[in-house]
Amino acid sequence: MAFNLSKISILVVDDNRQMRILLRDILKTLGIINIFEVANGAAATEMILTQNIDIIIADQHMKPVTGIEFLKWLRTSEQSPNPFTPVIMLTGDSTKALTQAARDAGVSAFVVKPMTVRNFVNKLMFVIRDNRKFIRAKTYMGPDRRFHVDNGFAKAARRGSDTKKRAQA
Repeated sequence: MAFNLSKISILVVDDNRQMRILLRDILKTLGIINIFEVANGAAATEMILTQNIDIIIADQHMKPVTGIEFLKWLRTSEQSPNPFTPVIMLTGDSTKALTQAARDAGVSAFVVKPMTVRNFVNKLMFVIRDNRKFIRAKTYMGPDRRFHVDNGFAKAARRGSDTKKRAQA
């Protein structure tokens, strides 16, 4: 299925100029023309307050505001214009601690550098097609982390609500 991506606006947040150029070139090849670039999370905060952004691609290790700090602001701040904006975390740090922190902050997808173009495009297309609902709870705001795999249980049985019935049988 082909998509017309010319109307999508993407914000690239990375302190590495060469990475921003690479991403811009990949996005242009896909037909995306509305590409904004900034070098850190603080500049990203300013940018989304003035531009309508559909998808954000953000590095983690930036100063003065990291990718996760920016993501937390986007998801939870009253000043955030759209806390539901999909965010792809693109980083060279693939430690379990960072991937969990990004997940817990509400990241939509995670790409590890060095990346392949195919892997990046696949993640971008996943985010574009993603129809998961957003969860807003005391400790989490972001896309539903469950991917709703049908394991053969009736919906009620998946949650254990029929445990009492099974125990009585």
